Amino acid sequence: MAIEAVSGHMKAMADDGDAIPAPSSKDEALKKLREQYAELGFGALPEGTELHPVPTPNLDMRTRQVAISLSQYKRDMIDRKAKLAGMTRSSFLTAAASVFEAHPRM
Repeated sequence: MAIEAVSGHMKAMADDGDAIPAPSSKDEALKKLREQYAELGFGALPEGTELHPVPTPNLDMRTRQVAISLSQYKRDMIDRKAKLAGMTRSSFLTAAASVFEAHPRM
């Protein structure tokens, strides 16, 4: 469950354009957690607090060129919708994929 939570959070950050922080060592993470806990007014972090490493998803955000096959009708429809939205075909298809990922119908 922790892996899914971290993956979902990092994907949301990527979708929002937020910077994804570099991984931390266990000691760095514990230090940061202690600081944040104190900043929030909770006092000292309870003794015995443990951190468990969770693997992060591979979010390769590099743009790749792809070739897809569409009917001319579908391609024209995508281009019309993209133009109305002030987007390129690529950005429209990327946005559509993000919407589908967030709200799958299958």
